[in-house]
Amino acid sequence: MTEVMSTKPTCPNASAPRPGDDSQFELSSDELVARLRECEAALSDQQSRLNTFAAVSGGWFWETDQDNRFTYFSPSVFDITGVKPEWHYGKTRQDIGVTPETLHPDAWEMHLETINNQQPFSDFVFFRAAPNGNKWMRTSGLPQFDLQNRFVGYRGTAQDITQEIENRRKAERLTEAIHGLDDSFVLWDSDDRLVLCNRRFQEINIRILEATVAGTKFEDHIKAGLKAGLFPDAIGQEKEWFERRMHHHKNPGTPIEIERQGGRWLLLTEQRFADGSIVTRSSDISEQKSLERSLRELASVDELTGVRNRRSFLEEAEARTSGKQSYGLMILDVDHFKSINDKYGHLVGDEALRHISKTLSEATGDNGVVGRLGGEEFVVMVNEANCLKTEQIAESMRLAVEKSPLASGLVKLNFTVSIGALTVQGGNLSLMDAMAAADKLLYRAKNTGRNKTIHQRHDSMVPARKSAAA
Repeated sequence: MTEVMSTKPTCPNASAPRPGDDSQFELSSDELVARLRECEAALSDQQSRLNTFAAVSGGWFWETDQDNRFTYFSPSVFDITGVKPEWHYGKTRQDIGVTPETLHPDAWEMHLETINNQQPFSDFVFFRAAPNGNKWMRTSGLPQFDLQNRFVGYRGTAQDITQEIENRRKAERLTEAIHGLDDSFVLWDSDDRLVLCNRRFQEINIRILEATVAGTKFEDHIKAGLKAGLFPDAIGQEKEWFERRMHHHKNPGTPIEIERQGGRWLLLTEQRFADGSIVTRSSDISEQKSLERSLRELASVDELTGVRNRRSFLEEAEARTSGKQSYGLMILDVDHFKSINDKYGHLVGDEALRHISKTLSEATGDNGVVGRLGGEEFVVMVNEANCLKTEQIAESMRLAVEKSPLASGLVKLNFTVSIGALTVQGGNLSLMDAMAAADKLLYRAKNTGRNKTIHQRHDSMVPARKSAAA
């Protein structure tokens, strides 16, 4: 027998009246109020249980009226989408940000027809914009009718399936990427049998294609290559070479160089995963050398913002301050940045840092070098700068940030920065001392109202000038 849980609220200690029993009308007003409160408490408890079920399921409940306008969302919708339940009320599905252009036209038209015909639907997937990023949703609904069989709306459930969609797309892109790699790629399972390889791997092993099919054991693949002469450096020492190659394969470590037929040399890297599977990837050494040069360049750039990272900035700044020329040094901090991360999430925060970095670089132009010290703190150096030039550049950056809002999804974000600016003349102050002095000026700017520049000349120890927003 299946147990069915009633969704009707019940009032504690409230029994149904018996026929002919008028005692229920003899209750005092206090007793009536008490029973009413008991019923309200039971109803509230039932609603709380339903909301809990929705939250635990990873989704939310929703309800519409006869015009398909939303009248209820369970609270968990806010936790998942960042949009409060009340925002949806009175809106249709089209109103809340569903973008039909992201769906197949037939699917959208069929969904509208289903709703207009007051029919149930399940697992309808759609795309909508939300304050904390665009979302993929899946929803199901059942039409509701009153005792006179009149349509009164829909009740349903929904879930955020953005991660599911992204994972599926990642898997598809990964497969495409593997086959599109310039490097050869092969995956061996925990029994050391070939699972997947790309076209590049087959091209390299064109003379032993029969040993590149799924199910081939790694040692059989290597033996076939030795027999076909694909490893010139193994000739005359096949046994020793084979043993070394097997040892490295079973104990992946640092990359190794392997000579292949036709004078080709490959740099081979292997990695073992927790399940015992191994990935073997090899690339032409000449291409690897080019990649290494690119990586050295990338090592000097902050990955998130594209400006110089701390180490690269300090190296460049040291080189620029080696002489006796004057320079301007500015340390900037984005005001109240933590509240952006807390309210909108780190993805929006990252977007904001990229936006601000671009604004600073454009405001600075060719006048200097911009770096990110970490978090929301940036640094700018300008060569051959007197006090006026240092302050002009600092103010141009401050105003540029203030006047350059960021539109992220449905949110428009405004920013301000506080700046500590130092003009160093004569080259008689070390870079680290100059950084420390500018940092102190920054904190003075932050502690005296923010969105301002406090500027000093290093040998005066009094403010050269203070600039702030009007």
